[in-house]
Amino acid sequence: MIADGATVATPSTGGAVLPAPALGVSRTYTVVAVDAWGQTGPAATTTVTGGDPHGVPDAATFGPLTPSNGAVTVRWNAPASDGGGAVTDYRLRVYEDGDLFRETFVGTALSSQVTGLSNGTAYTFQIAAANAVGYGPTTTSGPVTPGTVPTAPAVGVPITGAASAVVRWAVPTSNGGLPITGYLARAYRGTQLVRTAAAGPGATSVTMSGLTNGLAYTFIVTASNALGSSVGSGRSVAVTPLDRPGAPRMGSASPADGGVIVRWSPPVSNGGSAIRAYVVRTYRGTTLVKQTNVSAATTRVLVNGLTNGLGYTFSVTALNGVGWGGRSSMVLVVPRR
Repeated sequence: MIADGATVATPSTGGAVLPAPALGVSRTYTVVAVDAWGQTGPAATTTVTGGDPHGVPDAATFGPLTPSNGAVTVRWNAPASDGGGAVTDYRLRVYEDGDLFRETFVGTALSSQVTGLSNGTAYTFQIAAANAVGYGPTTTSGPVTPGTVPTAPAVGVPITGAASAVVRWAVPTSNGGLPITGYLARAYRGTQLVRTAAAGPGATSVTMSGLTNGLAYTFIVTASNALGSSVGSGRSVAVTPLDRPGAPRMGSASPADGGVIVRWSPPVSNGGSAIRAYVVRTYRGTTLVKQTNVSAATTRVLVNGLTNGLGYTFSVTALNGVGWGGRSSMVLVVPRR
């Protein structure tokens, strides 16, 4: 009796044609001689594995290559065609300055993080897919440079100006392996961020404008490269922008015998610094004939020693810790008895 699934060959054929097993599938075949009374002689056994695919895979293509600190995450796409047989492996080669730096085999994964690289050094990558026949074409990436964000700049002592401050810093001790692309200075009132100012990669200072005279500010600076921004520098010392005072507001002026009583109001803005004094100037035409200094607590003064019947003009200027401010409007008065 012949078993189910067996194939019979006649003596004249000398063999039988059987369907090939699927790719990668192994089958064992046993051949025995049979006569009218049954099996004669020993059995012959052989094992056959499914036939080769038609060819190697197409080229794999690179996806995003992401640099990081001493590493690059390499991603790629599977070949458009596996050549008739499943992809069994990818070969990833890493090149530094044109020389082979490392070769790894990553199975069927579609990404690999390559570590142990030098920040600031450019690397290229090659990927090739393999099936049972062999490796397909190689694809080469463009250069990728691993790195990290810069270290923090060292903030200096700001220089105050009128409603502004010049923020200064020293360049980071490390750029993270990539060129510095810029700096950002931040101005704080206490813990509240109130202003920012950006500066270019070669800068070591920036003017922070739009501040309020008389209020204290601190500053923090960060540096950036292609991978991001550094941590912030320590806070600067607190500084207070100041300006010269505004012009006093001229009030009424009253004639007196041989003099004039001049009155005014303090400036709307003291520039962030307390008023220290006033000066009242007396003119005949365009000629300054008298200058009278007055304490900050005073907003009126009798200017005497003038000639009755002659016209005089008067102006008032305020002084603070920065200097003399603007001049008030002028008023014309004629002293008389």
